[in-house]
Amino acid sequence: MSSLRARMHDRMAERARSNGEFERAIQMLMQANRRSPSPERERLLLRLRNEAFHRLPQCASAAWPPSHSDRFAHVDGVPEISADQLSADAVRAGVFGRGALIVRGLVPHHDVEMLAADVDQAFAAYDRSRHGKRVDPADPWFAPFEISGEHAPAEHPRRWIRAGGGVYAAESPRAMFHLTDVLERAGITRLVETYFAERAALSVLKTTLRIVEPDASVGAGWHQDGAFLGAGVRSLNLWVALTACGRHAPGLQMVPHRIDQLVNAGTGGAAFSWSVDTERLREITGGVEPAWLEFEAGDVVFFDELNLHSTATRPGMSQRRKAIEAWFFAASHYPFDRVPLLV
Repeated sequence: MSSLRARMHDRMAERARSNGEFERAIQMLMQANRRSPSPERERLLLRLRNEAFHRLPQCASAAWPPSHSDRFAHVDGVPEISADQLSADAVRAGVFGRGALIVRGLVPHHDVEMLAADVDQAFAAYDRSRHGKRVDPADPWFAPFEISGEHAPAEHPRRWIRAGGGVYAAESPRAMFHLTDVLERAGITRLVETYFAERAALSVLKTTLRIVEPDASVGAGWHQDGAFLGAGVRSLNLWVALTACGRHAPGLQMVPHRIDQLVNAGTGGAAFSWSVDTERLREITGGVEPAWLEFEAGDVVFFDELNLHSTATRPGMSQRRKAIEAWFFAASHYPFDRVPLLV
């Protein structure tokens, strides 16, 4: 019965796509894949999400930065709320008032387990392809996302990303299907649209499955993601902990206040052109120690491109960290070289 209903939704999706109704086609394919998962359908969903973004009607962008409450003004460090307290205003108040917002227990346990297993499958499938094994068209766990056109990057950075403990979610069609399904069921997709006051898209080149080894060096250093993205974007990152981290596994450190502009990077003893050295960090924080964040599996933290943060490691850590970074951008200010996927 499930496969019959899935085929019915596939036919409805094909009709909708033929009529230029890309968003309806996506909805039908999502329903079909929930009933009967298919690698071919999951790859089609990725292509349609990219096409659907480019078919969005142009609309006036919202005022920016958005107004927000000062509910976290007297909070020391990065503010925290529980999942039942989550709202777009809470995210705005956290991000624009304090630089970030932690939401405890947002992703249910069964979804955390599924996504953590997806991360393992995606890494294993990517590594098989990297070692010369042919990519199986029937394998749902790794399929190169072909980027073409004027906004295609000069060099695909997937190897650099893998060297840093990441695999693009969009290059694991099954993992990306599960991720978008979790975002929809948890109400996060709608919340993000309310946050931006307009449609939003995920980024192929910023939405990443992560595994950080316990002995990882702090190679990324202190940085703002805006150093890669440039000025004028409107972003929101949903960082999802899939394992407990911060005690026995690497976590995150953040400057626990709002920074309203890109800081000078690559100066002094900075390791990279986009990272911030410790002397500049002390100037920014005014001598206040950065916040060392600890997470349980299913906790998330929201922040944007101006948040100054770093991977947090210490001697004696014995466990690896699994996480997902899901970077959203407002449609009106999308950086096209990041490659959009409508959600």
